[in-house]
Amino acid sequence: MSEPSHKPPMIVWVVAAQEALWREAAEALAPIGASVVAMHWGELAGDPGARPDLLLLDLRGGVDPEKEPALLQSPGRDRIPRLLLCDDDAAVDAVLAGAEGHEAVAAVDGAVPWSRAVARVKRMVDQAAELSTLRSEHDLEVCARELSGTAVWAVDPDRGLIKCSNEITVALGEQQHQWKRNDWPELLSSISPGAARQLTLAVETIAKRGGTRAVEHTVRGRSGEDRILLHRIRRLEDGSRKIVGAMIDVTEERESFRRLQKLAHFDGLTGLVTRHHFLSKLGEAVGSASSENPLSLLYIDLDGLKAVNDRLGHRGGDLLLRYAAGRLRNAIRDAPEMPSRVCESERPILGRLGGDEFSVILPTIDRARAERMAEQIVEAFREPFEVMGARLTATTSIGIATAPLDSGVPDELVRYADAAMYEAKGQGGDRWHVYQARLSATRDRRREVRDRLRVALAEGELEVHYQPRIRLRNGHVASAEALMRWNSPELGRVSPAEFIPLAEEAGLITALGDFALDQASRDLRRFDDAGIDPIRISVNVSGAQLMEPGYGENLFCALQQSGVDPTRVELEVTESVALLGLDRVATLLREIRTTGMHVALDDFGTGYSSLGVLLDLPLDCLKLDHSVIRDLHTNPDAASVVRAMIVMGHSLGLSVVAEGVTERSQEQILRELDCDEVQGFLFSPALPADELIEYIRGTTNR
Repeated sequence: MSEPSHKPPMIVWVVAAQEALWREAAEALAPIGASVVAMHWGELAGDPGARPDLLLLDLRGGVDPEKEPALLQSPGRDRIPRLLLCDDDAAVDAVLAGAEGHEAVAAVDGAVPWSRAVARVKRMVDQAAELSTLRSEHDLEVCARELSGTAVWAVDPDRGLIKCSNEITVALGEQQHQWKRNDWPELLSSISPGAARQLTLAVETIAKRGGTRAVEHTVRGRSGEDRILLHRIRRLEDGSRKIVGAMIDVTEERESFRRLQKLAHFDGLTGLVTRHHFLSKLGEAVGSASSENPLSLLYIDLDGLKAVNDRLGHRGGDLLLRYAAGRLRNAIRDAPEMPSRVCESERPILGRLGGDEFSVILPTIDRARAERMAEQIVEAFREPFEVMGARLTATTSIGIATAPLDSGVPDELVRYADAAMYEAKGQGGDRWHVYQARLSATRDRRREVRDRLRVALAEGELEVHYQPRIRLRNGHVASAEALMRWNSPELGRVSPAEFIPLAEEAGLITALGDFALDQASRDLRRFDDAGIDPIRISVNVSGAQLMEPGYGENLFCALQQSGVDPTRVELEVTESVALLGLDRVATLLREIRTTGMHVALDDFGTGYSSLGVLLDLPLDCLKLDHSVIRDLHTNPDAASVVRAMIVMGHSLGLSVVAEGVTERSQEQILRELDCDEVQGFLFSPALPADELIEYIRGTTNR
């Protein structure tokens, strides 16, 4: 009597931030024989060979599924079925957009509908098991076919006789099905002359020298489609010259290889050439360039993609990239500078180098024509895009380098075009720039600062200084703005104007913001311990920080843990947050203000805002940009503008602060215009915490 078979237990990994979910899952899944392995998100690294039957991923509370550890995508794990727990139906729709093979369940009033979830777990695991069985059977079939072949033939080169299996007539097409005799010439006549010559040569060579050969050729199948056949040929080891061949239909394998090549050479999102393939093509093209036959390279960066991702999510950003690639194709194709008849060697090559960066190889196009083409691309991208129902502006910054004029080395040419692109971007974007030798030093400096900034964060090289804001009615310090300072052992003093934009590019701005808030909280307690009058600290917040899921709640929790009264903290947001969507930003700021924190609109008057921004955003303070104050004492029109801004701010119940005050005459005019506070080098630069304490004591005792 045979032993009864025992089905192994079903293994379910439950990945969640809340440990309560582990117990719920274990109780709910026990009746279907599932064993639960509980883990946090950060514990997924584990043994790469370990694979569960199903992953239960808790995405509630704003967890981003795109931030799953890369190990989940490792070979084998990418096929594990996943059931995603989401906050609501809208979140289900969002995570399933492009998540092929996943399923999701929405929470009901915050609770997991376990009956529905358990049913889906069982069905998904059963389906995965069936699919695994089918895959195994398919793999065995492929292996067997490769080892034995689908058709076999044998030939004696001296006598010309052939023996073949029945499958060979099917493989060679309908017209060979009625063969009357085994005849080697007849077999050769059923394939193309070129293939027949290859097969004959292989047979003769093996008959003389032994060994093995492979011959591949195409035949027309029964239904009219072309099939690819592979002959593996060898001589029998019986001392004769008889040859045996195994013929295999490799059409599907070659098609799979072709698809893999396409994936390797072309970007799946935009259809453009991938970075690796682009650089390979550039190497070939640069090698043929000369002063009489130049080549130009355009390095193109899409301005504003990050703002689109913040506003519409990564799906909106991907759509924008796809539309941008199409617009770039059209702009190049329609450019008057392109030759009317383009041969293969003159055809432009468009590539996506990664993220929002594209590049174009323009053979036979000199610098002057490349500049005109760049201008046409810039102009084409000024037309807004329609993405997910939103009308978006995404301009371009373009760098131009030419071979062999700038360089005949492909890597250098890319670096030079990249440096020129950064120059265009540094001038505000929506423009092009031609490479000049000095730009390489600028680009190298940017890279060095960006790379060193990561080390600076880890090694404590950054400091927070405070610039006081003076209350005009009594001259006392009302608050102070926290400003980052960096004195690098390698680079010396690095200006915030240089490293803050690079931090945003490198994705470090949130880490900088967290550091500034943490240090400001510590220093607020020091100020209180020093016995000075309580002041408020204002901390700058970028749009990227503001859009972080749960930013307001996390901020409030951080202040509670530090023991700082939230009313002592003011967040400064710039006018550019309006680009993220007024309704969305207004909701976030209202949540922040409910904790007691204040919100100031910084850099007012720099061009982004309208009256609608002031009306729609929940604010406590309006900070006038230094560019508005600069000509206040020399230009009567400037005074009229500032007066209107102050009146408008007061009418909305906001306190008004003037930044960048450097002259006593500016201070006097602001006092007459009823401005509330002033800030600038006339009063004090940004000071370390200890020096700010002494400064406050000095102003209090006046």
